[in-house]
Amino acid sequence: MVKMETKKIQILPDILAKQIAAGEVVERPASVVKELVENAVDARATSIYVEIFEGGQKGIKVIDNGTGMTRDDAKLCIERHSTSKIRTLDELSNIRTLGFRGEALPSIASVSKMKITTLCQGENVGTELYLNDGKIKEIKDTGCPQGTIVEVNDLFYSTPARLKFLKSINTELSYISNVISQAALANPKIHFKLFHNGRSLMNAPSVNDNLERIAVLFGKKLAKEMVRVEANYNEIQLNGYISKPAMTKSSRTGQHLFVNSRPVKDKTVTHAVYQAYRTFLPKGRNPLFFLFLGLNPEMVDVNVHPSKMEVKFKNQSEIHEFIEEFVRSRIMNGNGPERGTEFLADGEIKEKRPAVDYLRRPEPAHKERVFEAVSKYVFSPTSHTVQGLPLQPVDSSLSSLLFKPESVEEFRFVTQIDNSFLLFETGAGLLFVDQHVAHERTIFGKLLKDFKKSSIQIQSLLFSQTVELSPGESLILEEYSERFLSLGFDIEHLKGPAFMIRGIPAVLSDKNCEKALRDILERLVETGRVKSFDEMVEEILITMACHGAVKDNRPLKESEIMNLMEELLQSETPHTCPHGRPVMLVLRTEDLQKRFQKK
Repeated sequence: MVKMETKKIQILPDILAKQIAAGEVVERPASVVKELVENAVDARATSIYVEIFEGGQKGIKVIDNGTGMTRDDAKLCIERHSTSKIRTLDELSNIRTLGFRGEALPSIASVSKMKITTLCQGENVGTELYLNDGKIKEIKDTGCPQGTIVEVNDLFYSTPARLKFLKSINTELSYISNVISQAALANPKIHFKLFHNGRSLMNAPSVNDNLERIAVLFGKKLAKEMVRVEANYNEIQLNGYISKPAMTKSSRTGQHLFVNSRPVKDKTVTHAVYQAYRTFLPKGRNPLFFLFLGLNPEMVDVNVHPSKMEVKFKNQSEIHEFIEEFVRSRIMNGNGPERGTEFLADGEIKEKRPAVDYLRRPEPAHKERVFEAVSKYVFSPTSHTVQGLPLQPVDSSLSSLLFKPESVEEFRFVTQIDNSFLLFETGAGLLFVDQHVAHERTIFGKLLKDFKKSSIQIQSLLFSQTVELSPGESLILEEYSERFLSLGFDIEHLKGPAFMIRGIPAVLSDKNCEKALRDILERLVETGRVKSFDEMVEEILITMACHGAVKDNRPLKESEIMNLMEELLQSETPHTCPHGRPVMLVLRTEDLQKRFQKK
């Protein structure tokens, strides 16, 4: 008799189904804070206080003075798909609140121990609920002020595997502070406070202007350098601030976008902004912006992902064109760059000038002719014809890797091209060297050796520098203060977002130390989710080397040039910089002979 197979498809237990659903909403403590703060904003609160304990793993408390809930509403709010935000299918396409799914509270409750205390507007007695694993354990009357207090304790205690994916306390706290910063930017009239283990981390009082809120959260210096954006087009409102092209970041951490007061990440808007900056942005740098887009809720779909961080526009191309054109006009006319100028890697402006400065030092006529021939015919991006011979660019990558000089005595310096590239005559042919990446390679090698020996030199500043950091950057700097000291940064926390730089790595100048520090912190904030500090040490040293290296468009003395080449030859990998870019290109003599039909 054939034995029948038991059924393979089964209905999951309720608690397991809830925890699976919670995984879409509750990724880490910051996810909890985001959902609870959004509920408080939707409840029309004018003050929202957030208290965090041990990075959010031990406890999260969000206190608001909003409309509160009745006992019946309090009992329903922890049931899945229960919401006060929408009631019909039509309302789903016209959402005017931050929350609407009815998943946040039940999802959070299913992976924590929760307590809700609330008093509805117009009532005298409040309600207190105690929950474990999403189930009500106790409910009773209580005295409390109007509004709601949600306490989340022992997050992920019932799913210990999730705890293994959490980062350090300060790293998790930096994510939380970013959530509060986003909420504060979107709602300037609400008073936000953030505490960690009883210590105040953020205090953003109610203000009337977004620029005031930016100054409180990110510093007055940054706020003063922003350009106002305000435009209306076909029922689309654009407000906010953009950075001047000279103010950039190494990462995208300074980009904040809001659609109908909802913080989002959107490729359409971001691409439009980058298109507006496309001819002004230094390579490898990113603009800062705080943009608030307002439009009819029916023209945007916010029901794309459980995190509610993504949206879809019905008039996507129209929005893209509008933002690109207007932002570009503000760059051009609102304290933007002047015509006839270009931006250097460090954000400074220089006037355009001829490619070769022949007046710096006299050169023999035959060297000028050689350089003209090489630049015009050999390295041209398009083919040319010399005496009927089509010429293509020479692939010098192989020859440069095979080129291994042992001493600078093999070089004869010819000229500095555009104050950026060094030209040498050698027995093998012509050698072109990028002065910035060459110096970057030598500095990185020294820094790496010194770091391994714990001997990076610190240069004390004659006049200390004060910098204002974002809450997330401040927390990262505090967490790794000893590591930063080992990198050569002697920094003291003053108050709030203010830090004082007393000493810097000797490879940096006092002019670029703040920018180097910010780039390092941005990278730590951006990649701290997947990498530890130890895993990022080399990236940090590369950033320091880049800031410490001689810049393009800087004239060098011949003695400086030869010293640079001597240091470069002592490097283990002189042919590429730490980023992988070529340091030198070689045009061999036989290649020249072929080009001129002499061989």
